[in-house]
Amino acid sequence: MTTLANGIRVCTESTSALTATVGVYVGAGSRQDTLATSGSAHAVRTMLTRGTSARSKADFALEIEAMGARMSGTTERESSSVEVTCFKNDTGKAVSMLGDSFSGANLDPAEFELCR
Repeated sequence: MTTLANGIRVCTESTSALTATVGVYVGAGSRQDTLATSGSAHAVRTMLTRGTSARSKADFALEIEAMGARMSGTTERESSSVEVTCFKNDTGKAVSMLGDSFSGANLDPAEFELCR
């Protein structure tokens, strides 16, 4: 495990597999939802896969598909995560796409209500 200067922890494991999984794990989940905001943690996590300022929802999905990758996410009580499983050669692209998801998510209110 390595901690970057900005406080982000990066965990790596070397394997002989042809695939890699890259993920972002956030220490916030459904526990932070109130009765009035129930479902919001799940909706926000889902919105991270619905396009960014640099990629439309369709472009985002097509890039994942073109890599032969799989993107998944979970929202639990204590945490939320988004992961991309891809071929090892595409790890850099997966990291870039996850970075774009978390830093430039398109949080369109209409799309948010569909996710919620």
